[in-house]
Amino acid sequence: MLITAIGGGVKKPALQHTIETIGAEHTDVLILPSACTTQSSYDKKVPTTLALFESLGVVASVLHGYGERPTTTRIHHEIGRASLIHTIGGNSPYMMERLRETVLFQALKDALTEGKAHSGISAGALLPFQSMHSNGSRRPQAEDWDFQFIDGLEVLPGVVTAHADGHDQTPYGQRSDSRMDHLLAHFPAHNTQGLALENGASVIIGDEPELIRLNGSEAYHLARTVDDEVVTTVIEDSEHLRRIFTA
Repeated sequence: MLITAIGGGVKKPALQHTIETIGAEHTDVLILPSACTTQSSYDKKVPTTLALFESLGVVASVLHGYGERPTTTRIHHEIGRASLIHTIGGNSPYMMERLRETVLFQALKDALTEGKAHSGISAGALLPFQSMHSNGSRRPQAEDWDFQFIDGLEVLPGVVTAHADGHDQTPYGQRSDSRMDHLLAHFPAHNTQGLALENGASVIIGDEPELIRLNGSEAYHLARTVDDEVVTTVIEDSEHLRRIFTA
């Protein structure tokens, strides 16, 4: 297993470490753009992501165009030949709707469970986990909304949030609570642990776990105690990360 979750912000250091772990000469990246809700978002994020992987010296291709439903044959072929699947950020509920329209959801779940490497940022970072804590609004400054909990692929345990230090916009201005504040206040009863990644923080989960923290960012482990309290702990280093996901 090799799962890279990028909380937001700069992606290159975490992706570079992931590619070095796989081996650049063996890395063939499949980009999954299913979280892009508009053509303009797709047209901006996809070329940027392709250029990023090119700068890292690896070949990347895109699974589908905006609004396109890839065939079952294409899904299995492309996932089968890829050594790394990278999921672009965007809107989590929209992403899950698109994945479930075809066999893509189950194909991804099977591939990651069997050890296929995955990386993702924002919504893409949440995908492999049991539960995703997300701002599900496509127009947060124009409509009333609240955070949602959405089922992920359940390859990794726990609930996870990205942009944990972010204060999202609403029609009435910026929220007073951060994403992490909201997660702690509404921690799902069925989850015993969680992960919160600030912008600039990334975790790489696998045989050789790695913690990347840029610009003073932090990654947090959340755990429910026997007294039903949720305790928050800063993930100190890669060894700490290893203990969390091998406990």
